[in-house]
Amino acid sequence: MGLFRGFVPGLVSGLKMPFLYLLTLLVSFPLFYALNCLKGPQLELKHCIRLLLIAVSANAVAIASYAPMSYFFTLTTSRKGYHFLVAMHIVVLGLAGLASAVVIALVFRATAAALKKKLRPMFILTWVAAYALIGTQMSWVLRPWIGTWGKPYTPFRKLGGSFIEHVLKLMF
Repeated sequence: MGLFRGFVPGLVSGLKMPFLYLLTLLVSFPLFYALNCLKGPQLELKHCIRLLLIAVSANAVAIASYAPMSYFFTLTTSRKGYHFLVAMHIVVLGLAGLASAVVIALVFRATAAALKKKLRPMFILTWVAAYALIGTQMSWVLRPWIGTWGKPYTPFRKLGGSFIEHVLKLMF
């Protein structure tokens, strides 16, 4: 993503991406496990960790498959297309997150059925909503991913605001 600004920002963004997912998982795991115990199939801790690592792996594969498209648009888009590149990355990363959520739902359903445990749909929906909110804010904390023309590149920016606020500003 950061290739829009040069090789170093691209490399930094590539190194930040695994931390984005691992930190999101770390922050959201206690809620996930509590929901699992209260409303979910009540799986053991080790099973929950395995299932979530499978989901994060599915997300990583989805994002890796998107990399050539991102690179193509980065190389062929002018500076005027900066907002397009930001929006494109948001949409694609959101779709990758959705793919991860589907994997979580399918794997949890299969695991619960194999263990003859009940799986409530609200468990998955609540988890996906919380994971998405935590993930988007974590992406905001670890920004910049692409960088901003007119500002010098820095690997991290001061904290302030939120992902949702910024997306609304981009849209309106």
